[in-house]
Amino acid sequence: MPLSAQTRPADSLQSLLRAQTQLDTMRVRRLQALSNELVMIDLPQAIAVLEQGLQLSRRLNDPRGEGQALIRLGTLYRLHSDYVQARHRTQQALELFTQRKDFKGLGVSYLQVSFIEMVQENPAAALRAALKGLPYAEQAHDRITQTRLQITIGNTYLLLGNYSGALNTLKATLRSAQAQGDKATVAAALSLLGNTYQKLKKWPTALGYYRRAVELNRRLGDLRSVTIDETSQAQLYADKGDYLLALRHGQLARAAARDSKDAYNLHPAEVALARAYLLAKQPDSAIVLAHRGLAASQATRSNETLRNASDVLAQAYARRGQFEQAYNYHRMWAAYQDSLTGLETRKKTSALFYNYDLEKKQAQIALLTQARLLQRQQLYGLLACWARCWCWACWGATSTSSSGPTAR
Repeated sequence: MPLSAQTRPADSLQSLLRAQTQLDTMRVRRLQALSNELVMIDLPQAIAVLEQGLQLSRRLNDPRGEGQALIRLGTLYRLHSDYVQARHRTQQALELFTQRKDFKGLGVSYLQVSFIEMVQENPAAALRAALKGLPYAEQAHDRITQTRLQITIGNTYLLLGNYSGALNTLKATLRSAQAQGDKATVAAALSLLGNTYQKLKKWPTALGYYRRAVELNRRLGDLRSVTIDETSQAQLYADKGDYLLALRHGQLARAAARDSKDAYNLHPAEVALARAYLLAKQPDSAIVLAHRGLAASQATRSNETLRNASDVLAQAYARRGQFEQAYNYHRMWAAYQDSLTGLETRKKTSALFYNYDLEKKQAQIALLTQARLLQRQQLYGLLACWARCWCWACWGATSTSSSGPTAR
């Protein structure tokens, strides 16, 4: 297990794995811990180590270790932009937890499905998975997963342009995550609130949320999220027409992506830089970067970057007077835009929200009916008790009066 870059905990874990070669559950846990240490410095190695842990847990018939490995592999493959493997491992986790009737595991698995769909901008599928996961998380009393599933719901509102719904959901999510001490979810909520206020063109508020997200992610050592937040700030300054600050934050985003070997978020950062070059009246530089981002995003099927890159290319070619290319890229941009916010997508998500609200109301009605029945039973019990006491009192009074003075 050669490590190209190491941390002290990674060194210690590797030494333990070399010294103690017993094939037991302790080795499974150490492989998982080593994978966690490698995520920020070498994602492919982190995946390889965790795959070893998964195979060993299966040999040992260790369902706990297997479930943990499958969920984590879904996350790592998603971060690596390998969505086929991310779906495959997450589906295996769903099957395992369904077989074991593990509600907490099912909630976390559906959370992973929702993240995979959301990163590919499939809001209806992401929302469907989140709404499936919520009841399991509620039954397991897993507040952290409930809060993280709310992130998906807030992001769905944001993608569909329902900014009031996004703000309400994300602010509630932020409060819950802060109360639970879930710093990763706090950072995600801050970033999405920045996105929402940016869409509303409330620049100072959006920047405040982005800066808080960057600061927290740097403290957590999460350079991938730093890249995303710096890219968002570059896009914000481009929207404002401030190409100098757009260039600065685009360069910061690209540097963070390179430092963390984050090939997936490198391309959105370069597309944000391309937009800054376009504002600086340098269409040639914009075209080079946007083409690179477009080609890479077609391989990873990142619809957001495809949409942004095609928009930059349409404008850049128009600036150069190459209107046929500009028209073709504008059509590409319109197709990606429609796939996200089109009528069919809105219908699907509206139906999902409606059915979820209806099920919640039906559940509330059922609970209310049960509560009323219980109240009636308690009332009938009290009335019966009162009637017995009254009859006993009447009988006592009658027997006393009939006994006369001698009996008294």
